[in-house]
Amino acid sequence: MDDNIIKHFFQLALKGGGEATLAVKSQWTNKANLLAHQEYFIQLENEYAANSEQLFHSTVTPTHRGGSNKGIKLLEKHRVNIATLLDHVNNVIDGKFFLCRTISPTSKMTGIMLIVEDPEGEKALRLALYNYSELTGDNLNLLFPVGLIMAVKSPFLKVGMDGGLLLRCDNPANLIIISESNFTTMFPNLGWKGTIEAKYLLKTKKSANEEKVVQAKNSGNKAFIEKKYFDAIRFYTDGLELCKDVEVKIELLSNRAAAYISLGCYRVALIDATAVLQRDPGHIKGIYRNVRALWGLGRYEEGLTFLKRKFKKIPALKKETVLSDLQNLGEQFVIQHETGIYDMANIIKTSDHDNKNPDLAEFMGALEIAEIPGKGRGLVAKKDFKAGDLLMCCKAFVNYKPDQEPNGDIHLSVDTLAKKISDHDFVIAGKVAQKISLDAELGTEFYELFAGRDFDTTQEEDDDNRIHRIVAINSFSPRNTDSTIKISGVWITPSYFNHSCIDANALWTVYGDFMFVRAVVPIREGEEVTISYTNTERDFSARKANFKDLDFTCSCLLCEIQEGEEASTRERRKQVMKSIKFAALGDLCPKNVRKILKNISELESLQKIYPKLHVFFNDEIFTYLGSKLAEAGMFRDFLFIMEKIHFVTEDSVMCMSAVAASSNILGAHLLSEAANVSVIKKWIKIVKHDLIVAYGCLEPMRIQAPNILKRLKTMGFKW
Repeated sequence: MDDNIIKHFFQLALKGGGEATLAVKSQWTNKANLLAHQEYFIQLENEYAANSEQLFHSTVTPTHRGGSNKGIKLLEKHRVNIATLLDHVNNVIDGKFFLCRTISPTSKMTGIMLIVEDPEGEKALRLALYNYSELTGDNLNLLFPVGLIMAVKSPFLKVGMDGGLLLRCDNPANLIIISESNFTTMFPNLGWKGTIEAKYLLKTKKSANEEKVVQAKNSGNKAFIEKKYFDAIRFYTDGLELCKDVEVKIELLSNRAAAYISLGCYRVALIDATAVLQRDPGHIKGIYRNVRALWGLGRYEEGLTFLKRKFKKIPALKKETVLSDLQNLGEQFVIQHETGIYDMANIIKTSDHDNKNPDLAEFMGALEIAEIPGKGRGLVAKKDFKAGDLLMCCKAFVNYKPDQEPNGDIHLSVDTLAKKISDHDFVIAGKVAQKISLDAELGTEFYELFAGRDFDTTQEEDDDNRIHRIVAINSFSPRNTDSTIKISGVWITPSYFNHSCIDANALWTVYGDFMFVRAVVPIREGEEVTISYTNTERDFSARKANFKDLDFTCSCLLCEIQEGEEASTRERRKQVMKSIKFAALGDLCPKNVRKILKNISELESLQKIYPKLHVFFNDEIFTYLGSKLAEAGMFRDFLFIMEKIHFVTEDSVMCMSAVAASSNILGAHLLSEAANVSVIKKWIKIVKHDLIVAYGCLEPMRIQAPNILKRLKTMGFKW
C-alpha cells in the first residue's frame, strides 16, 4: 500500500465538505462532467489494482443523522427527484425516496461510486454507497450493471470531501434494487427520459433470462467462496427474481440459505431452507441448512428432532456422512446448551492455534437483565455460583478479524467529527447495518443496547448514527492473555454486563467468535455480575478516559484509591514502570536485577494499604522479566517475581495471569535439583485451582503446558 495514497485519502476525509453554491450545483449535476469524472477514477482504480495485490478498504463515519426507512412505501407520491434534492443539500429528506438508475460503470476508492439519473433525465448525481459490497472491478459491475434501477430511502445529498455534490447512503437497508418488470408494475406512468451512452450499454451484455440466472448463480458462488456473503446473497436474489426453472431455483434458495447462515441471519435462512424442502423433501443441503438455521436460532432440540424424523422418513439419508456427522454434533450441542459443559482444550486449540471459529452451541446460565441502582441495566445472578462456574457462552452478533482479510487487505476508518483515524468499530458497524438490512427483526435486540446517555432514543431505530454509537460503546476487543488472535465484535447479552476494574466477579474470554463468561469468585443469588472492560493494570488516566468515552464512571476500590492519590504519585508510578521496562529489556546483569527489585519495592511503597491492588504486576513486562531471569538461571529472583504476579492475580479478573504464574512456579520447582515434594504438591493444588477459576476444568493444561504434565508423570506425581 502506497503511503501517499493513504495520506491523500485521509487529508481529503478530514477536510470535509461545505456549502453548495449555484456553480457547484450546476457543475456536479452535469452528466458529461460526472461521466468524465467517473472514467478518471475508474482509470486510477484499474492502475492501482494492476500494481497491487492488496486492497484498501476505507470508511468515513456518518456526519449526519441517517434517517428512517421505516414506513416509506415506494409510491410515486413519496418520490423526490434531483431538483428536490438540490433544494435540501446537507439535509436528510425523511419519509421520501429517490428513484434512479445507473448510467455508467462503477468505481470504488472509498465507497462504491455510481453515476445515476432520475426519470426526468436532465441531470445526474454521484451516488456513494458505504457498507454495501466488498467486490471491486468487473465483479462489482455485475452487481451494479449500467441501467440498474434503485430507490434510495431517506436520501441525503451533501457536499462531499472534494467539494462536489454527493448522494450518500450508509445503510444497506436504505437501498432498494428494483427489477425492470417490477418498475413497470410499481410506476406504470413513469419512464426514463434520459439516454445512456452507447459505449456503456455495449459493456452491459443484454442476455436472455436463463443466461442472467446462470451468471447470477456463478457470481454468487464466487462471492460465497471468497466469503463475501452479503454480495453472494444479492446475486442469488437477483437470480431468483428471474428464475423459472424449479431445479435451479432450489439451488439458488439453498445457496442463499448457506450465505444467510454464514452471516448469522438464521430466521431468513430457515425460510429459504424450508422453501427448498417443500420442493424437494430429501434435498441433502436443504436438510443440513434447515438444521443449522434452527440451531442458530437456539432451537437445538428441535433441529436434532427434525433431522431424526428425516432419517425415519427417508432411511437412505443415514448413509450421507454429512448428515450423520450433523446428528452427532447435534447431540453434543444439546448437552452444551443444557449443561454448559465444553471441551475447553479443543476450543483453545481450534480458535488460537488453528485460527478457526469453534462450532458450538450457546449456553445461557441463570442470569437475568435487571435495573441496577445508579447504573441502568445490568445482569444479576438467579442462583449461587462457584468460582469457575460458566455463566454464559455466547456467539457474536457481528465480529471482525483483521488477520483473516484476503491478501492482507487494509481496512481504515476516518472519524470526520473527531478528526482522527479510527479503529475497526466502523467496519463492525457496517457489518451490523448489512445484517439488519437482510433481516430487520435482528435489529430488535441490537437496538435495545445502550447508545449513550445523551442519545435521543426517540429517533427511529435504523438511524445510522445509532448503530455507530451502539457499536462504539458495546464492542469488545478481547485481550486474552493466552490468545494471539486479534478480534473485535458485538456480543448482545454480554453487552449488559456492567464494569468494575478490580471488584468484577466474572471474567470474559473470547475464542473465535464465542465469548465465555465465568465466575472468578463465588457469586450469590441476587448479586450483580460484573466484568472488567479493560486491562486492570492500565494507567488510571487512560482507564478514566476510556470510561468517559463509554459514558460511565467506575467506582471500584482501585479507581477510588487512585483517584484520591496525588498527581505526583501517579506520575512517579509511571516513571518507575518505564524504568523497569527499560531495564528488563536490557542486559540482566546482577546490578540491573538489583535495580529492578529496588524499583519494584518503590512501586509497592506508593500504595501500601492494599497489596492485592498492586495490579502493575499484571503488566506483561513482569512475565517477560521472569522468563529472562529463568533463562539466566536466577531462579530465586524468578520465583520472587512469579509469586508476586500470582498473589495479585489469583481469584480475580486477572486469573489468566495467575494460571501462567502458578504453572511457571510449578515448572521451576520440578526442575530444581533440590525438588521439595511438599512444595510441588502445594503448587499442583494451586495450579489446579487457578485452572478451574479461569477455565472451569483442567484440560487446558494439556495445550498450554504439556511439558509440565510430562515432567510430573516422570517424577511420579499425580495430576
